Amino acid sequence: MAVVGRSFAAVARERGVDAVDAFLDLVAEHGAALRWYTVMGNDRPEHLQRIMSHPDVLIGFSDSGAHLRQMAHYNFPLRLLRLQREAERAGKPFMSAERAVHKLTGEPAEWLGLDAGVLAPGRRADLVVLDPAGLTEEVDAAVEAEMTGTGGFVRLVRRNDRAVRRVLVNGRTAVADGRPIAAVGKERGFGKVLRAHRRPSP
Repeated sequence: MAVVGRSFAAVARERGVDAVDAFLDLVAEHGAALRWYTVMGNDRPEHLQRIMSHPDVLIGFSDSGAHLRQMAHYNFPLRLLRLQREAERAGKPFMSAERAVHKLTGEPAEWLGLDAGVLAPGRRADLVVLDPAGLTEEVDAAVEAEMTGTGGFVRLVRRNDRAVRRVLVNGRTAVADGRPIAAVGKERGFGKVLRAHRRPSP
C-alpha cells in the first residue's frame, strides 16, 4: 500500500488500526526513511496577521534548527517580513514594511532595555541586509543539512540564504552572500553580551 502523501489517520483507517499504531508500524517498516509534515499552528493568516501586528506582541523567536532531526520551526522575523510583503503586494496590507522592521529591531530592544535596535551615530552597528526577493516559499521550507564537526550527522534546518545576504555584528561582517565567514566561531570580536540599561517596561 502506498503511503506517500497520505495522513497517518488515513493509513490507520485502511489498516483497521489506531492512528498511533499505524505510526509506530510505519516507523518499524521504514526506519529513518520515514518523513512527515505536521501543521502545528499559525495556519490561519488572518489571525496570524492580527497577532503579529498587536502592540503587545514581541516577534523574536526563531527555532529553525535547534531540534536536530525532529523539527525545524521557521524563523519568525523572516516569516513576518514575508507575510507583510505578500499582503502588501496583494493589496491587503496589515502593517507597513517600516513598522515590520521596527517590530523586529527597535521594539524588542526598547522593551528589553538594550542599547541596540536602531541605526544612529555612536550606536552598535548590528545590521542584517535582506533581499526582499528572497522572501519566498523558501522561508517556510525545511531541508536536511550536515552539522559541522559531527561526522556526517544531518539535521533539519530552515536556511534562507537568498533573503539574508549579509550580517554585521558590532560593525564586523559575520555572514556574507548568505553564508557565515570562516572566522565566525573561531575568532573573538563578533559580539558581546548586551546588558539591559534599565528595567523592561511592564
